[in-house]
Amino acid sequence: MFKIEVNNTDLFKQLKRCCEIIPSSGPSPILNNVLLTFAEDGLRLITTDLTNTIKARVLSAGKQEGKDGVAMVDAKKLMAMVDGFSEKRILVYFDDKKNMLYLSSNRQEMSIATFGNACDFPAHDAGYEFTDDEVILSHENVPVSTLQSAISHVAWALPEKKNNIEYNYFFFRVKDGIMTSYAYTDIGMAKYRVESVFKENPNCNFVLPTKALLKLAKYKNDEKELVIVVGGNLVRIEVDEAEYTIKSSAINFPDFEIYMRGLPDNRCKVAVKLLSNAMSSLAPAAEDIVAKVNIDVADDEVTCRANHGATSSGLVRFKAKDCFGDNLSGTFNLKQIQKATDEVNAPEVQLYFDSEAKSPKLFIEAKYVDGLETFLGLLMGMNPVNKL
Repeated sequence: MFKIEVNNTDLFKQLKRCCEIIPSSGPSPILNNVLLTFAEDGLRLITTDLTNTIKARVLSAGKQEGKDGVAMVDAKKLMAMVDGFSEKRILVYFDDKKNMLYLSSNRQEMSIATFGNACDFPAHDAGYEFTDDEVILSHENVPVSTLQSAISHVAWALPEKKNNIEYNYFFFRVKDGIMTSYAYTDIGMAKYRVESVFKENPNCNFVLPTKALLKLAKYKNDEKELVIVVGGNLVRIEVDEAEYTIKSSAINFPDFEIYMRGLPDNRCKVAVKLLSNAMSSLAPAAEDIVAKVNIDVADDEVTCRANHGATSSGLVRFKAKDCFGDNLSGTFNLKQIQKATDEVNAPEVQLYFDSEAKSPKLFIEAKYVDGLETFLGLLMGMNPVNKL
């Protein structure tokens, strides 16, 4: 019999983390489970989907008996049971003879049967460990908000329908003290740069799947800083008594700089709010399947048009400034512009137009007040909007 008393809030928080990668319809029922290890310093939790692995620790909050006990139970059921306790502390104990895990307090007691043999859990098969010799980048005291921004500011470019595997990843580059995150689709891409993060480490690239990172970006952390470690084919993010270990993809790192090299001379500045409001107001008049917007810039004025076949149309005009180059015209994906502007916190953006008739391109750049962060996006042109 192995027993440990833990803080109910801590246990629920770490179980919630672990459940973030539990597959909704996984290839094996065993992946729905969490592996519990009763150790001297507390209760350890592990979940994996064979690509992402989350290891968490819940420190002992009182008495404990026995050590090195291991149990495997349904992760989501266990989290729901823990959530049902109102007391601050609960006693967790495992009866290895009955293969039952018990939760108890002064007023409640619950039990859950373990799932098979804990030795069958694919914790080691997931390959979440790497040695010090494999580490190519390691940095402590990285602000949690920095990583969250690097993820959320490019996530808008991810496709809603994941039909192309190359468009379902985040790309990270560390070079000369600058960390840059990228995401791209067949009609757009995004780039976000954070300076002065990894000054003492060598340059490297790594490609990560989106599942665990998107959850991490939205999670409200108690801690303000994290540790990030990059190994041969693994990336580990340590925060708040938890470790996110993610397998880096073998997908080749594209040369995103070719998209950014030599921005067009045709440009103008517009207020983010005006551009965002224009896209929102034109959305009802745009084609439902592929929402298009035609953007024309002439004489310091931006004209945006959209229509829905022969049934409806819309037009919005607003002022621009610092216009340079030829009069501009191009047709782009309205929803992608909406997604891009929703992530910009700066008051204005600079628009760069490549006005090539067959394949117009739109670059959106926002420079923030602190000068450390830059958001840059690229939208490919579409067939022009038919005017009514």
